[in-house]
Amino acid sequence: MFDRYTESARRTLFFARYAVSQLGTASIGTEHVLIGLLRDARKQSIVARILARFQISPVDLRRDLEMRFAGGKKIDTSVEVPFGADTKDALRFAADEADSLHHDYIGTEHLLLGLLRAEGSVAASILSERGLRLDDVRTIIVTLLAEPPPEPEAPSRAELIHHIEEIARLVRQLARAPAGSAQADPLTDRIESHLAALRQHLIG
Repeated sequence: MFDRYTESARRTLFFARYAVSQLGTASIGTEHVLIGLLRDARKQSIVARILARFQISPVDLRRDLEMRFAGGKKIDTSVEVPFGADTKDALRFAADEADSLHHDYIGTEHLLLGLLRAEGSVAASILSERGLRLDDVRTIIVTLLAEPPPEPEAPSRAELIHHIEEIARLVRQLARAPAGSAQADPLTDRIESHLAALRQHLIG
């Protein structure tokens, strides 16, 4: 299902799952995918550049959402959590948007469009409240993709340390997991996600 996803899009879903573990809900909702998008929205990323057109700070909005949806019991990240119905719709819409734009990949810009198309979802309502409209965002994406790509932003020392510390912690958990345990695959996936993020930071 995720073969066409870019590294950034995959990180977004990883961050969405992490948000669920911190906020404590039974499924991955569109609000968690939005939090994941915002967490991955570095200064020069296409989502950050889209939001800048609406005078929205990804960091400020993410913090607002994390405070708004906080209060649930934390869930261990090794526990499998399903996508909610609205999220499944949003992911399907994201693929449709990529196809309609004749893109052979699904990136964070398509995920944003998918969230906007999931009418009635939490994320669509949040984005609509802040002035984002599907047709406007689609036009902005086409415009931005036609422009020369911006110079890549150098990763902060804190970001690199975060990924390294998370990899070390997950490796320790993996070492303690019983042989053949169901915990091994999710831990391995999360290690690979952090390694992919490090590769993008260090190699591009």
